[in-house]
Amino acid sequence: MICVAPNGNTEALKDLDEQFPQLSGIKKRSVSNLAELKEKVLIFEAGLNDVAVELVKLALTEIVRKKHENRAAFSYFSVADAVANHIGFFFFFEGVEQPVYQATRMDVYQKSVEIVTNIGFQESDTEFLCVNSDLAQELLDEYQHEN
Repeated sequence: MICVAPNGNTEALKDLDEQFPQLSGIKKRSVSNLAELKEKVLIFEAGLNDVAVELVKLALTEIVRKKHENRAAFSYFSVADAVANHIGFFFFFEGVEQPVYQATRMDVYQKSVEIVTNIGFQESDTEFLCVNSDLAQELLDEYQHEN
């Protein structure tokens, strides 16, 4: 279940499981705009772990920043193809009309899944989780601290 919560305001969602017990056990995500909603739908339709996808995106963000000497304003998952062994993202820069496409091997995604698993990341059954670059950075910091 994905909920669009502008400005990340999820207060109205806090007691949703109490009101609707049938939602217990359903993966819940919170996004702040329709572009993020589309991205989550694409990730889940591809059968991917969105937390691991955010870790991949975080790594590619730094590569794109160095390559273009500018930090992207927004970035979104685009495609994953296990057969072709690639996962791709679009990066959008302020004042630049066309986005930049950056891809990497699916092996990087698999390593990200391992990181999420190895640090013992557990998501709540009852809360709407905001899976974004902030969470990815927290998890990466935790992983680097442990290793």
